[in-house]
Amino acid sequence: MNEHKVELIYQLLMDNDLTALHNYAAKTDRLAQTPTPVSYTRHISRSLMLWLLTMPVCSVGAGCPWWITGLGTALVSWLLLGIDDLGMQLEQPYTVMALKQFCEDVQVST
Repeated sequence: MNEHKVELIYQLLMDNDLTALHNYAAKTDRLAQTPTPVSYTRHISRSLMLWLLTMPVCSVGAGCPWWITGLGTALVSWLLLGIDDLGMQLEQPYTVMALKQFCEDVQVST
């Protein structure tokens, strides 16, 4: 097994590092299997929608012209709803990214 003449101490250090890597991979897998509570996601989305729906009313009440209110509300809504969608995707990265297929490809190639 020691065809490259690696000293025993370095073999043990590499074995410890591989064991730690395996433990971290197992923890990551457990984290990926833990679902995000649905109530958390719903609460954030509903609060954001309520805030976005009251934004034009408050803007017109403050004296902004209607066309600035419409454009501003559309822009802010697009930005915040995009961030909300991105946040939902980041909560469950393994469903968005094709990591399972990538890992299977790596396993086949080795």
